[in-house]
Amino acid sequence: MNKWKLTGCSSAFLLLFASWTSAYELNGLKWSEPYTDMNVDFSLGGADRSGSGILWDDAFSQAADLWNTTTNFELTVYKGSPSDPCDSGDLRNGSAFVDDECGEPFGENVLAVTYSYYYTSKPDEVVEADILFNGAENWDIYEGSLKADADFKRVAAHELGHVMGLDHEEVEVALMAPNMSEIEVPQPDDLEGIAFLYGELNPGLAPIVMKIEEPFNGSIQSGVGTFRGWIVSQHGLSSLELFLDGKSKGQLQHDGVRKDVCNSYSEYPDCAESGFAFAFAWGLLSNGSHTYRLDARDVRGNILSKSVNFNVEHYDDAFVGDSSLVTLDAAVVTKQDEDIVIENLQHNGKEYRVRMRWRKASQDFEPIEITRTR
Repeated sequence: MNKWKLTGCSSAFLLLFASWTSAYELNGLKWSEPYTDMNVDFSLGGADRSGSGILWDDAFSQAADLWNTTTNFELTVYKGSPSDPCDSGDLRNGSAFVDDECGEPFGENVLAVTYSYYYTSKPDEVVEADILFNGAENWDIYEGSLKADADFKRVAAHELGHVMGLDHEEVEVALMAPNMSEIEVPQPDDLEGIAFLYGELNPGLAPIVMKIEEPFNGSIQSGVGTFRGWIVSQHGLSSLELFLDGKSKGQLQHDGVRKDVCNSYSEYPDCAESGFAFAFAWGLLSNGSHTYRLDARDVRGNILSKSVNFNVEHYDDAFVGDSSLVTLDAAVVTKQDEDIVIENLQHNGKEYRVRMRWRKASQDFEPIEITRTR
């Protein structure tokens, strides 16, 4: 069986930055179906884990999941059943730390190399791919800025891009840049390349789905409450920015436990950790109309915005620490239509008339009108 080997990656320490447009590069090979496996049992210097204490095998699996959750390709990692990456005859994909490049010395500053093979009868269909990590380099596993040691996880993610059929991208921001950089996850350009080869991830699904649950549109807010909701994305979010009355309030964390979201959106990765919430003192806002807006952007450049308009009614004092300063001793409570009206409510030495109405969303009576009377 005649096979041809394609030398893939050579990575060095260099930071590269550029703006994004589609410019992915392909290596000319692809798998017949959008899946394959890697058979590994990593050990470096007799150790199964890095200096940071993380198992090499686990980091490799995490690198594969970076692609699994953002593309239509499925990389399965089998641990404890290694395949020699220099044995091109077993038709099993392997990866390991090695001393040399299958008998030849690694090039200068080369961290890893990917070999892909095909049958001469099918010159564009890969049948085996192997990754060789340079065991003479200093390795660790970490996140964030580059350190003196090479980060095994981000190099593994890059090499797995070669396994799937991507070549080096030298123009746009990409994990597949020829040199190791601050980039740790597949970028829009990388994902466009995999989508070209194997199709879109869940093409019938919206790229981003988001819901603001509280406050609901047209609600009246007072006192201290919660801004909450959830968001899911096919390709992973790059930002979720919160605006109040048109002014940015910064990035909103969106990994709260929301197992209920998976009941309707199980096709989306991390649907069970899709919630966002924070407490807010509505009384800090002026009386009247206000707008919260969320702008979501995913790693593919898709954008979704959601807004909610609400009104604020509040007492003169946004917060009263002493509960004894709020009393109904002189109050008169009546029913008017479907509302509860409280006259002469004492709040921090001032009197108010408060109208309350049942709200299904909160399952409670809430103030809809607060008027200072004295």
